[in-house]
Amino acid sequence: MRRHLFRYGLALLALGCGAGSPAGGGTGGVPGSGGAAAGTGGLSGSGSGGDAAGSGGAAGTGGAPGAGGTGGAVDAGSDAPMDGGRDASPCPAGVAVCEDFEKYAPGATDLTPDWLTYTYGGGTIKVDASKAFKGSKSLHMTTPAGGRKYADIVKQNPRDQPLLPNRHYGRAMVWLTATPATVHWNINHAAGPLASDPNVFAKYAQGGQVGVLEPGYLTRAWVGDGLTPLRGGGPQDDDPNTPAVDCALAARTQTVPLKKWVCWEWMFDASANALQLWIDTVQQTEIDVANRAVGGCVSGGPRIWQGPRAFTKMVIGWEQYTSPSEVPQEAWIDDLMVGDKRIGCPLPP
Repeated sequence: MRRHLFRYGLALLALGCGAGSPAGGGTGGVPGSGGAAAGTGGLSGSGSGGDAAGSGGAAGTGGAPGAGGTGGAVDAGSDAPMDGGRDASPCPAGVAVCEDFEKYAPGATDLTPDWLTYTYGGGTIKVDASKAFKGSKSLHMTTPAGGRKYADIVKQNPRDQPLLPNRHYGRAMVWLTATPATVHWNINHAAGPLASDPNVFAKYAQGGQVGVLEPGYLTRAWVGDGLTPLRGGGPQDDDPNTPAVDCALAARTQTVPLKKWVCWEWMFDASANALQLWIDTVQQTEIDVANRAVGGCVSGGPRIWQGPRAFTKMVIGWEQYTSPSEVPQEAWIDDLMVGDKRIGCPLPP
């Protein structure tokens, strides 16, 4: 997106603490090359794939809580965080996804069966022992300057098999070296089929653009069968279709800190058409998306961000697109969790 313009049931895969395999994940696979040349994708894992995400889009203006049509606070009364992994267990009870990257060898690029890895436009992704929030390893992502550069890890299911709760919370410790001046960037996405048309998916994303935070929303037809070819969260040069809906809501002042570990928490609620973000426990109210028409949209706006029937795919990493980035990016992710309750931030190591 651009400025100037997920009762899931017990069908969750038993993914806990980094174990389990996403449907469509398989074993073996085609090792990625560490980074594909622009216009080609690279993957490590099964070779199964997923949706593409959007292009275009006009960023809306961030609204103060309750401001008509330009944001609005989401009721967070039930969002008291869990212990965030502060006790001796690295994975609190009830989380669906729990990953600290400690079980992988330093330099690993193949994270199957737990994750598919996806790169595009020269992005690279590997397990790194040089920087970790706690423990000894984290996930390291790089992208060169320019547009449409991706370095992601992906979990996905067939479109009739929920992966995450319809209302879910995520938490990751994130280190960013830069937020490019104009490029649209994202950290996390979740998507699934619309109830009204299973051949079309809806995607929620959290990221930013033009120096401020900016969540995004789009709907578009699946590329392939929704699993193959593997896709990250952003648009590619060979996309066969364009989004039917493509919206964003830009903050007025709220940003993400750089060159330090940041606790990045999000909530996606498909049933309530709602998104929230917290940074270091502070709710980013300028970009709250509630069940109301918000944002600026390529296809006109503002409009309600209609959630999917179920979240069948999640993507986390670093993605940049729309305008070319003027700087290369290095980013790290550690202590990733997703569950049906707010997880909270871990204590410093």
